[in-house]
Amino acid sequence: MKSFFNIFTESAARLKELRTIAVTGMLMAMGIALRWAGIDITPDVRIVFTCLPLCVIGMFYGPVVCAFATLGIDVIGYIVANKTSRGYMPQLIPVELLTGVIYGVILYKRVIHMEDSDIFRAAAARALAIIICNIALRSYILYKTFTVPDFTLMCFFNGDNAMRDSFLIWISPRIFKNLAQYMVDMPLLAAILPAAQTAYERVFGRKTV
Repeated sequence: MKSFFNIFTESAARLKELRTIAVTGMLMAMGIALRWAGIDITPDVRIVFTCLPLCVIGMFYGPVVCAFATLGIDVIGYIVANKTSRGYMPQLIPVELLTGVIYGVILYKRVIHMEDSDIFRAAAARALAIIICNIALRSYILYKTFTVPDFTLMCFFNGDNAMRDSFLIWISPRIFKNLAQYMVDMPLLAAILPAAQTAYERVFGRKTV
C-alpha cells in the first residue's frame, strides 16, 4: 500500500522539473489539437483520440501530472473548439481527473513493448478509463443533467422499469461508440507508447523507468 501512495508522491514531485513541464505541455498541445479535431456524433457522443498523448504522459510522469494534464486538455480544448451550444460542465472535472489517475497509476514507469504481455497493461488502463469514466460516470452525469434530472442509480433497484429502460436506450450508442473506439485505440497505443519511450530516451539520454 505504501508503494501505491508513493506513486502519487513521486508524480507530484515531477511537477517541479522543467523537463516535465516542457514535455507535458507539448503532449497537452497534441491532445488539444486531437480534441479539436474530434468528430461530434451527438451533443453527448464524440470520437476523439486524446487518450494517446495522455497515456504517454501517464507513462512518463505518473498519476498526478496526468490528472492535471487530462483536465487541462479538456478545459482548454473546450475553450478552443467550443463546437457545442452547451457550456462546460464542472461536474465532469472529477471524471477527467480520475481518467488521468487511471492512466498514471497503471502505466507509470512501465516499459511498453509490442509484446502482448506488455501491451496488456496499456489495454487495461484504456479499458478501465472507458468503463469507469466514459460509460459509467460521464454517462450518468450527462443523462441526469440534460435528460432526466430525477434519474438516480436507485432506478435500477426500485422497480422503475420505464426509467431504467429509457436510460439503457439512451446509453446504448455511447457504449457502442466506446467499444468501437477501444478497438481503434489499442493498435495506436501499441505503436505510439514504445515509440514515445524510444524518442524520450534518445532526446534526453535517460530512461523513462
